[in-house]
Amino acid sequence: MIKFAICEDEIIQAEINQDYIKRWADKNNIEYKIDIFESAEKFLFSWQYEEVYDVIILDIRMKSMSGMELARNIRLKDSDVIIIFISGIDDYVFDGYNVAAFNYLLKPINDEKIFNVLDRVKEKLEKDKNAKQFLLLSKGKNIFKIDYDDIFYIIAFDHYIDIHSKNEIYTFNRKISQLEELLPKENFVRCHRSYIVNIKYVKNINKNSLLLEDDIKIPISKTRMDNTYNTFINYFAKTE
Repeated sequence: MIKFAICEDEIIQAEINQDYIKRWADKNNIEYKIDIFESAEKFLFSWQYEEVYDVIILDIRMKSMSGMELARNIRLKDSDVIIIFISGIDDYVFDGYNVAAFNYLLKPINDEKIFNVLDRVKEKLEKDKNAKQFLLLSKGKNIFKIDYDDIFYIIAFDHYIDIHSKNEIYTFNRKISQLEELLPKENFVRCHRSYIVNIKYVKNINKNSLLLEDDIKIPISKTRMDNTYNTFINYFAKTE
C-alpha cells in the first residue's frame, strides 16, 4: 500500500489531485490511502501525532504556512519521505532542491505528466523497500527508527501494538495489519490475529505455537498455520 497526503487549501484542486492518484493506482492495481489536508497546520498535527506517509503532495501557496515552509518542517524529522510540489508558479523550483523534492510539477498538469511521476515514485518505493532494514514510526512529536533485526515479535491489544525488541518495548497506536504491510514478508509472519514474529528468532515450530529465543511462546492460529510454516521453511532454506 502507498499512503499519500495531499496538502492543498483549494478543495477542488485537492480533489483533482486525488482523482489523478486514484486512477493511476487503479490502473496499476496498487492499494492506496489518500488523506487530504486543507492547511499545513492540519497536516502537521496529523503527521506528528499519528500518520506516517510515503508521499506528500504540496501546494506552494497556502494561507498561514506555505508549502515550502511546510516541506522544511517535514525535512527536520523525515529525510526520506517523497515530497512532490504541484504549483501554478515556477518561482520556487530551485527552492525545491533545498528540501530534496522528488518533483516540482507546474500546472496545468495532465495524466501523462503526473502518471509519469507516480510511476517513478512506485519504482523508488520498491527499491527503497528492498534496501530498507528498519521501521519508521511516529508517536506524538517523535519518530522512531527500529531495526528489523532488533524486533522479536509484535503483539496487538485493543487499538495498540507493542513491538518487543532486543532492548525495549515500543507501544504505538496502530493496527497490527498496518505493521504487517510495512514489514518484509520473507522475514516476518503474522502467525495469529494478534501476533507477528520475526522468523529469525524462531527456535522451533509445532501445530499450536512458535518458540522464540529466550523461550518466548507465541500462539499460531489454525488458519495461519500453513503460511507460517511455509515462511519458516523458506527463510531457513535461504539462509543455509
